[in-house]
Amino acid sequence: VKRGDKVIKVGEVDVSSGYDSNEIVSMIRGEAGTSVSITFRRPSTGETLERDVERRQTVTVTSTSGASDGSEEKKRPVKKAAKVGRNDPCPCGSGKKYKHCCGR
Repeated sequence: VKRGDKVIKVGEVDVSSGYDSNEIVSMIRGEAGTSVSITFRRPSTGETLERDVERRQTVTVTSTSGASDGSEEKKRPVKKAAKVGRNDPCPCGSGKKYKHCCGR
């Protein structure tokens, strides 16, 4: 099924009118390992096609924080290290200004 195709039937149910896309998707989804027949019309060529689609298990999100034990972990901002200014002493310990030492 390509973008722009009009779904006509899902299984034995006529969905050509009166169903929105979310309802059609929920009809196509089902128990993993089963299959469903989808009949659709391709407007670009005018042909009507029928495909058998095998249902697969989908991944479900159980936690948004990444914590595996179910506890909510609060995100913390990343702290940036202090930048060395051009006229500050060089962090290498040479005693020179940064712009005349490692800043080149």
